[in-house]
Amino acid sequence: MGKNIKTWFKVSELAKILGLSKVSVYNRLKQINSETLQPLQKVDNGIQYYDIKILNLLQPKEQEQVSHEEPLGDEKKDNQNNYINDYINSLQEQIAFLKEQLQTKDRLLENMQVLLRDRPLELEEPKKRGFFNYF
Repeated sequence: MGKNIKTWFKVSELAKILGLSKVSVYNRLKQINSETLQPLQKVDNGIQYYDIKILNLLQPKEQEQVSHEEPLGDEKKDNQNNYINDYINSLQEQIAFLKEQLQTKDRLLENMQVLLRDRPLELEEPKKRGFFNYF
């Protein structure tokens, strides 16, 4: 009976293997050509998995082998700082996007107010006109 070797990984698992943040892994995945990436990914129950072969494409250039050990000392602090910086950048991008959406909403509300001011709503029911109302 052979040993089962895991060949499909979640982004969080890839991040641990590579000693990177999940954000960094996602950023590197974005840089990979979709034709190259397509056969190396699958979705199972709404969770994205990547083939172990993706590690070659995600590895930092200066790193020859994938380290399964946790970085020590300054290297660990650098990884934490990189993660924090990536996270801050991600939050700043979200803030900018939300500000843009808010401005769009404000413009739409202003346009609606102008339209409503120009054409007031009729809240009363129109009077029914019968035959005898014309005389």
